[in-house]
Amino acid sequence: MARAQIGNDPGVAAVDKTNETLLASVVSVAANNFVVSAAEFRNFRVGQTIDLLVEATGSATGGAAGRTVAALDSATNTVTYSGADIATLDDTFAAYRAGAWEPATPVASGGVVKDLYTNFNGGTSLGSGFDSNVYGSIDAMRARLKVIAATTYTDVELDKMTMNDMVYAIRLADAPGSIK
Repeated sequence: MARAQIGNDPGVAAVDKTNETLLASVVSVAANNFVVSAAEFRNFRVGQTIDLLVEATGSATGGAAGRTVAALDSATNTVTYSGADIATLDDTFAAYRAGAWEPATPVASGGVVKDLYTNFNGGTSLGSGFDSNVYGSIDAMRARLKVIAATTYTDVELDKMTMNDMVYAIRLADAPGSIK
């Protein structure tokens, strides 16, 4: 496998990610908490300030802005928030970084969606790009590569690969459009 530096920062490469502020879509709700997917759960930290907004529009009507993550339950992917319960919260809402909602698909002036790759890293804006931390660990990447092609990615071959090689191989399989 070819070895190449991708981007200017260690562990950062290009991807077609259109919403940098979305932490997670709400899957289900209960009093003062909501459940998210396991993949999105890792985006939360206790003490983090979040906005719970209508995912499609960014409206705070029925949601809330400036809530603090009070507790996290990794067994159930449950995020508990501060303040009064939001009775109208449902699966049409999502959690965003505080004050940073943006539409899921950026639209250029005139309503024409332009090429989202605006920087060397392949990200959608300056300083954004593909975050290799989403893979969690070397073991997780090894397991993912074995699912992609077990005959190609044997333990012997995986032992020869760097972390960057693994990220690149996963990108080739999962997001080939992110590589230009």
